[in-house]
Amino acid sequence: MVILLAYMSIITISCDRMYYRDGRHSLITIENNSKIHIFVYGSENYPDTTINYPCPTWFDFRVVESGASGRVVESLLGSWWEERFDLKNLQYLSVFIFEKTFLEPHILDENFIVTETMAIQRYDLTLEDLNSLNWTVPYPPDERMKNMKMYPPYGK
Repeated sequence: MVILLAYMSIITISCDRMYYRDGRHSLITIENNSKIHIFVYGSENYPDTTINYPCPTWFDFRVVESGASGRVVESLLGSWWEERFDLKNLQYLSVFIFEKTFLEPHILDENFIVTETMAIQRYDLTLEDLNSLNWTVPYPPDERMKNMKMYPPYGK
């Protein structure tokens, strides 16, 4: 039993190091504090907030169940978000939140087009925003996010 617990601790620590090392992050956690299940999609195309589906596939949309957290917005090709902000000169990372029950019936419909207007929330986050949230973004937005760029705006 002790050996099993030690092994599980090592695995957990190793997995966390894959996503965070030397102050750099490869994943953003979405914390779903709502009563609905959500799909999450991240885009580096700001100020263009359109979703170019079918370029993003359904595999690009991650599910976060109600009351759960999920590491869902991944940096590409094993890179770190901090590097992507720097190398691509990103000002904002757009994170789109969709109601799962709205999109799920269309998963197998290759003619269905996902658009930004279908999102129930869009965050446009800076590197400083992500750091201030400790790389865990809540949905719905909380008080810490009241001055961050989002649509609809905080409290609306």
